[in-house]
Amino acid sequence: MWTYTPHSKEDSKCNLQSSLYLQHLSNNTHWAIRMLDASLITPSGIIGGAGQQFGHPDQCVQTRIPLPDFRTKYCFPSATMSPFKEMYPDFYNNRTRDWPLYDMEKIVWDFLRPRDQLIRFTRHVFSWGLCIPESCSAQDIQESLNDNLSQAFEKHQIHIQVNLTDLQCYSASEEEHRTMPSAGYLWT
Repeated sequence: MWTYTPHSKEDSKCNLQSSLYLQHLSNNTHWAIRMLDASLITPSGIIGGAGQQFGHPDQCVQTRIPLPDFRTKYCFPSATMSPFKEMYPDFYNNRTRDWPLYDMEKIVWDFLRPRDQLIRFTRHVFSWGLCIPESCSAQDIQESLNDNLSQAFEKHQIHIQVNLTDLQCYSASEEEHRTMPSAGYLWT
């Protein structure tokens, strides 16, 4: 994720701005480092149940870039990971419990497999914050994350599926266009 940038099959502006971001990141330009710093580069604590890790959304959308028509967007994709079925078939057959305590001799997929009670948060699903160029669509980000992460995880026999919708992203320009409804003013 240190050098992740979205790519688009249809939007050349997304590709250009992603390239500019990488170029400025390699030059240690302040705004590019702020974008990287606002993103969560490595999720941690997933086994312990820390499935939502936000990064710094405000820092992302408040980053001002001195390039024409280049703004940032904060997105919060979610990913589901699972082992290849041949590697650990029990992941798909048995559900895990929180009590009694886990046997620390078992493999990690015993900790991450789906829960025995649907009310409990599953540990094989996590979300993380990313700061990317605003010109890239949620679909561009989802497809490029799936491409990049699938290749990286495949050599470890892990499936990963990233999901992202437009509602999981926002930018400063969206905030500028939002207005409070009259009922909100009356309430406040």
